[in-house]
This record gives sequence, structure tokens and C-alpha cells, in this order.
Amino acid sequence: MEIVASQFQALVLSRDQDVLVMFYAPWCGFSKRMQPRIDALAHNLSHVKSLAILKIDDTRNDVDHPVMAQLTGYPFLAVFPAHKKEQARQVKVNGKLLGDPDAWLHEAVSMLKQHVTYPIPDAPNTSNEGSDVGSSLLSDEDERQEEF
Repeated sequence: MEIVASQFQALVLSRDQDVLVMFYAPWCGFSKRMQPRIDALAHNLSHVKSLAILKIDDTRNDVDHPVMAQLTGYPFLAVFPAHKKEQARQVKVNGKLLGDPDAWLHEAVSMLKQHVTYPIPDAPNTSNEGSDVGSSLLSDEDERQEEF
């Protein structure tokens, strides 16, 4: 879900949820490549009601939070833990894994589990054949994104 600065307080800081925010720049190629991965992460963790995964265009939205002092480039991922929003921190997922959707997703979930307040359970239907179809669709999307 994409948000704007006027929603940041309500959707990130005021909620009793862990929140992962991707701050991006629309002109940044690495941001463009990571967006489908963040969307897939949000989809794959949609069963986790204690977690929100959001995106914000940092070039059009000024966010005033101490974690922004850690921003040195785009995309910038930050976890805002439930009950400890002032302790938000930058998190990194190996950018070399962007070409491997499954590996990137696995590393992102592992990283999140280390930084959130509430546990992240495994998906209820991990053996669902339909999830393979969704993965191939994301790969097609990635190919289209890289052509631009």
C-alpha cells in the first residue's frame, strides 16, 4: 500500500502494529526493481495482521522521524516496531537477491522476524499450488519493469 506524508502518523506511528516502510525515489532504478518484491512480501505476509508493509515516495513526501537520519540512498527500508516506534531502524535485504524472487522473499521475512515486536507465523497454506502461479506472474512483471 502506498501512502503519503499526511497519512504517516496514522498508518505508521499510531498503529499498534509492526510496520515496514519502503522509502523510494521514482527515478531510482533500484527502487523500481525492489517495488515488486515489496508488493510480493506484502502479499505473502497478508495473513499477519500485526504487520503492515507500506511504500512512500520520499521525493514528494517529507517524513519527520529520527530514522530518516539513516537514509543515505534509495530504496530505504525501515522497520517501525509496535510499541517502540521511536526505535525504528533501517533494515537491509541483500540487493543481489532481487533477481531471485524466492530467495529475496525468504531473506526479507528472516530480516523482519529479527526486528518486529509480534511473531510472524508461517503462511497457513504453504503447500498451495496456486502460489507458484503468483510467483511466475511477479517474475513476468519484473521483466516488464526492467525493460523500461
